[in-house]
Amino acid sequence: MPSALGGSSNRPPSLEDMERRLDFFQGQFETVEKADHIEAMLLEIDKPVHTAPAGAHAVGDYVIRGKPLILDGELKEEVQTTFLDPRIAHWDDWGTKLCGAFRPAVAFRFTRAHKDKPSDVAVLLLCFGCNDLGLLVEQSSSNDLVRTGVRTVDMSRNRLLRLVKDVFPTDALISSIKERPDREGIRRSLAATRAMTASLATMGARHPEVANNLLRGALAASSITKTVGLSPQDASQVAEILALPEDGGVAERRDEKCHYIQPTVRVTGLLGDQPDAGRTFTADLDLTACRSLDFAQFDAEGARIYSDSVVLRAEQTATLSKILAITLGVDGGF
Repeated sequence: MPSALGGSSNRPPSLEDMERRLDFFQGQFETVEKADHIEAMLLEIDKPVHTAPAGAHAVGDYVIRGKPLILDGELKEEVQTTFLDPRIAHWDDWGTKLCGAFRPAVAFRFTRAHKDKPSDVAVLLLCFGCNDLGLLVEQSSSNDLVRTGVRTVDMSRNRLLRLVKDVFPTDALISSIKERPDREGIRRSLAATRAMTASLATMGARHPEVANNLLRGALAASSITKTVGLSPQDASQVAEILALPEDGGVAERRDEKCHYIQPTVRVTGLLGDQPDAGRTFTADLDLTACRSLDFAQFDAEGARIYSDSVVLRAEQTATLSKILAITLGVDGGF
């Protein structure tokens, strides 16, 4: 599971994190780790290779913008260290996001030379629209680079963006991409939040990590049957759990019975102590044995600017269940 509400976690990587990371790399982990040659490339976001003019350079299906930059020294080492960090991505494949097509802005090509056989090549792609990491590997039958997988990097977006800006400090497009709220900022905002509502929700079963996969329009389509305001005291307790501390989420795989979850309560509110800022959040909670929290933050225009999904601890779930069952008048709890 991802770390609690954002940022690159300081927790030690779990064995499952490392195993899933190896699965994603499709046998090319050592290509990245032991690369002799690393190139960084800017990509044309809205120009697929089939629409590019003759002679345009491409990597896989993506047109290269400008000349590739050969990395060396500390920057080369930083790129390798960052992409090999088991905590950089949600390594489970949760399916396609609904935020649009995969449109990478940057690619990193790793080449590992051999004396007695052709070089190994792996390409990592970064899309900052949906916060996704993609992998291209060479097909032995054709030597074509083919995308083999995509994983979400919501929680490490800012770290990756800062790395890309270090690599391309003068590029106007890269400079225009903004960092998004990190977990510490969200914790501070939630601590100052006083106006919250709780709603009973009949939402269809859905896959874990759904907060990373839905736009606000899809969230709004959920069926709400009852909405009640939380008292300031209850809101304060709920906010403390939603703003999970460093070790607040359980980095564990859900049981098979929780492969699909069904949130029963939604908590919403304005973030922070400045309501005029218009920043809001939704927290969809499955308060059954699956103990799921799907969190999303939106700006004043309703655009999603942060999302994450964690497994709550049993005692956190019990506290939320008690408060929300009383607030919503649910006899016997959830």
